[in-house]
Amino acid sequence: MPAQVSLQTVDALGAEIYVTFNVALSGNYPVGGDPLNFTSGGTLPATQDPAYIGLLAAVESSQLLQLDVWDQSGNAINGANTINVAAVKSSTSPATGGKIKVAALQSQGTSKDAEHAASAYEAAYTGASITGFAVFSKLL
Repeated sequence: MPAQVSLQTVDALGAEIYVTFNVALSGNYPVGGDPLNFTSGGTLPATQDPAYIGLLAAVESSQLLQLDVWDQSGNAINGANTINVAAVKSSTSPATGGKIKVAALQSQGTSKDAEHAASAYEAAYTGASITGFAVFSKLL
């Protein structure tokens, strides 16, 4: 199941749309990243956060300009290492935003973090407090 996007704010200023959001992970992780849907349609559409600010709890755009996500929970994976989340802009489907890639941070001295395998999320991921910021271009 794709990651669930819960919109906190949608602000249309100038030629851009600025979005703050939360992400809930569940189900299985697909290698390459879990899709993020910022629209009101399609598979697992965005929902409105209880503290939502804005007119429409969806983003209607043809181009994603910037996407950042971060974990605020400090949850651990395999004992002592914390989780790592990264945003990947999607060139094939900008209307749905992009993807979130997850990995466990490796111990000091290792070359890089290992991406999560194509399997069920561990509890540290499903319980993580993941937030993000995105910038889209307005439809003209």
